[in-house]
Amino acid sequence: MDKKDYLEQYSQLKQMIENDQKAISRLRASMTDISAPEIGDTPVQVSPDEEASFARLLEEIDRLEARVALEKKLLVTLKAQILVMISSLPPFKYDLMLARYISCMKWTEIIKEKYTTKPTVLRWLREILDSLTLPDDAINVAEELNNLKKAS
Repeated sequence: MDKKDYLEQYSQLKQMIENDQKAISRLRASMTDISAPEIGDTPVQVSPDEEASFARLLEEIDRLEARVALEKKLLVTLKAQILVMISSLPPFKYDLMLARYISCMKWTEIIKEKYTTKPTVLRWLREILDSLTLPDDAINVAEELNNLKKAS
C-alpha cells in the first residue's frame, strides 16, 4: 500500500461508518412502521414463522452496531497514526494534510481555502508524500475488516 492509499483509508472508513449507521436507522424505522409492505428488499413473510420478524431485525441491528463499534475503533487508531505521521511537517503542509485526509475536504474546497490552483496543490501533495514515511504498524483497513468478518 502506498502513502496516498494509506491516508485515503480514513475518509473511506468514515463513509463506511456513516453508511452502516444509516442502515441501522433504516432497520429501526422499519421495525416500528406497521404499514411497511417490505423491509428493505426483503418482502414481509405472510405465512406463520417460528421466529418473529422483528427478532431477525434485532439480530441484524446488533451485528451492524458491533461492526460500527469496531470500525470506530479502527478509525481512532488510524487517525492517531496519521497525525503522528504528519506531525513533523511545517504548519502550512500539516494544515493541508489535515484538511484533505482528516477533515476529508475535496480538492476544490482546499484550492479555494488556500487561494491557489490545482497544479500547485498537487505539487505540494507530491512533495509532502515524498517526505512522509508509513508507520511500521500501518493499518490496512480492508485486511482488518476481512479479519473481523472471518472471526464472526
